[in-house]
Amino acid sequence: MTATLGGAPGLLIVAAFLCFALAIVVMAIQSVFPQESEHRLDWWRDRRRHQRLRRQAAVRARNKVDDGSRARATRRRLGPSDVND
Repeated sequence: MTATLGGAPGLLIVAAFLCFALAIVVMAIQSVFPQESEHRLDWWRDRRRHQRLRRQAAVRARNKVDDGSRARATRRRLGPSDVND
């Protein structure tokens, strides 16, 4: 509606909108990832440390679940009915 009222061609409006959207995306990326070298290095160190801690916690949780399932399987195999008096 604005394009017909302003007399601007549709292709120009689409190109302007895409440029505006690209500028917004670039600003969002620059706000998430630090731009100065010192800050960038600290950011990556913190990110790697956080990922390493998450991986270690996931492995610990998986091992805890595996240990529990092994114990249940052992109890099922050697139940009271299996024991010979």
